[in-house]
Amino acid sequence: MPSQKLRDKIKKGETLWEPGMDREYIATEVRRERNNSIGYLLANAQKLTMGKLAERLAPMGVTPAQWQVLVVLWEEDGIVQRELAERMVIEQATLTRTLDRMERDGFVERRRDESDRRRFRVFVTENGFNLINTLVPSAMKTLVEITVGFNEKEADLFRSFLRRIIGNVDASHPLAEKGAV
Repeated sequence: MPSQKLRDKIKKGETLWEPGMDREYIATEVRRERNNSIGYLLANAQKLTMGKLAERLAPMGVTPAQWQVLVVLWEEDGIVQRELAERMVIEQATLTRTLDRMERDGFVERRRDESDRRRFRVFVTENGFNLINTLVPSAMKTLVEITVGFNEKEADLFRSFLRRIIGNVDASHPLAEKGAV
């Protein structure tokens, strides 16, 4: 949320910066606003969390994107590739590249849909399913690490806040907190 000073300037329609103004002052203000921005903090937390997860999964030959594919397929094996991309909130082209690598590594296989030959269904191989025994504990360790110092009530509240943000962006999103506006 922007500072009161910045909100007041915007509300009054005042110029935030123009030639001749002190650049160091405006740079400091912009930096302060950026570093306190919920969006910026969320993006950094997500990037750092995925980096930590990537370190943990690398010895098993799995990337965070591949981990996401496996989690969805462990829940519902054989879903259509388009639906898999939607659940992961990624573009189909990105998913296709990920699935190409996973198929090459023997984690998944794609089969034509019997009712619609234009679609592919994605299935976890036995090799991919066996990864559950090593990947889930590794991911859980990462979650524990990133929430050190949070008690259960704080963690629940934080999840609620995140769901509210998701709902504010897209009320129909399956993770959206109901009643978010």
